[in-house]
Amino acid sequence: MSGYKTGLLGRLKEVAPQVKWTHCCIHREALVAEHLSEHMKTTLEKVVKIINFIKSRPLQSRLFEVLCNDMRSDHVQLILYFEIRWLSRGKILQRFFELRDEVRVFLLETRFVGLLTDFSWLSRIAYLADVFEYLNTLNLSLQGIYIDVFHVEDKIEATIKKFEIWEVKSEISEHLLSKAKILRKYFHQPHPNPFSCDIEKIENLSEQEQDELIDLVTYGTMKNIFNDKKLIDFWLIVQNDQKQLAEKALRHLIPFCTTYRCEQAFSTYCYMKNKYRNRLNIDADLRVKISSMQPDLDEIMNKIKISLVS
Repeated sequence: MSGYKTGLLGRLKEVAPQVKWTHCCIHREALVAEHLSEHMKTTLEKVVKIINFIKSRPLQSRLFEVLCNDMRSDHVQLILYFEIRWLSRGKILQRFFELRDEVRVFLLETRFVGLLTDFSWLSRIAYLADVFEYLNTLNLSLQGIYIDVFHVEDKIEATIKKFEIWEVKSEISEHLLSKAKILRKYFHQPHPNPFSCDIEKIENLSEQEQDELIDLVTYGTMKNIFNDKKLIDFWLIVQNDQKQLAEKALRHLIPFCTTYRCEQAFSTYCYMKNKYRNRLNIDADLRVKISSMQPDLDEIMNKIKISLVS
């Protein structure tokens, strides 16, 4: 579908030559989360194996629930691992670590008891639970209607710097640094602030655009506007005086950097297209449902009443 000649991108370029192609940043973040060192991967696999041992047998699952109730635990069940779900690793590891004492008591007479009494192994689980919980939070922060590419790059840049300073043990250090390198591979260094950039080092700027950038950064009032306004609103204001420069910046801000809107529309469509609806065509309803504008239902109903009366 993404072929440059005969695929979707090639066909789009025939109609709109300046169209830009980008991969969803949420998908890229999920790809980064999948990379694990062999040691950490083995730890995760053993956790999944223990969970499956309990959850795949209905009697064991019910007995474990009774045990959790007797021990007055915050949770009564473990969570199954689904590889296709982006947030699954963080959720199953966090729940498993919170129920580690209950799991140890439940599996005292099984082959897993050695792992559940190994402090080093439990420490790795605690670490993985914290890292994947952070990655899940990052994933959720990239979702939303008003997310632009610079917001994404700022979040990723902050994550990379945190990973670089969260070095403790050697195996954990190796995992964190590898995550930082992979994130840098998928995401470029952000340059959202025109007032703090080196004009001579910026590539792909024409002479006219360089002149406009100099005029912009030397105009003190515009810096105050930049601090007070949203990024896209700022460049729309700049467009009045520095047209070419603003148009170039807006080309980076306008494209969707995630598939959030698309997936939101699909979910809404599936919710509305059900057996309780008689209408086959729901285009108008779907447009209203996914719009950020709230309809004035009172006014709409009054117009319908007036039309019915007349």
